[in-house]
Amino acid sequence: MSSIYLELIQKDSLMAQSYLNQSRELKLTQLVDSAKKDTESLKTLVNDLNEDNRVLKLDNQNKRVKLRSNRLISIVSAAIATLLIIK
Repeated sequence: MSSIYLELIQKDSLMAQSYLNQSRELKLTQLVDSAKKDTESLKTLVNDLNEDNRVLKLDNQNKRVKLRSNRLISIVSAAIATLLIIK
């Protein structure tokens, strides 16, 4: 009789361990899925930031070209004005 009782206790213990293992496995699976979603989100964010950076760099280059052009025009205008005042 005691051996049957011991087997039932062992069975109950094994069932409890099985439920705990399933619960742990589910939590780990959820953690991995969450990490994958976070990784994909971060990759998307990096791609967006790279695109924004590229656009800002092009805009900066365009502004530099315009600034150089405006400086040249200013220098030439000042030189012409100086020559006209001297004559």
